[in-house]
Amino acid sequence: MKILIFLFMILIISSLIILESNNLQITDKNDMKTFSEKYTKWADEIYTNFQNITGQAIKLNWLP
Repeated sequence: MKILIFLFMILIISSLIILESNNLQITDKNDMKTFSEKYTKWADEIYTNFQNITGQAIKLNWLP
């Protein structure tokens, strides 16, 4: 349950950051389209970064 709350908080905070940093209004349809594009791009970048980090960790020599 704590993990779900943590993920929900991350989603809310990231949404607020995107809205505030781009001066977007939730009530405007064009702004909501812009928000959804930016949020999707942000989520894709996070996913790609996790892939890169995991790939680099796998390549390391972990044995003594």
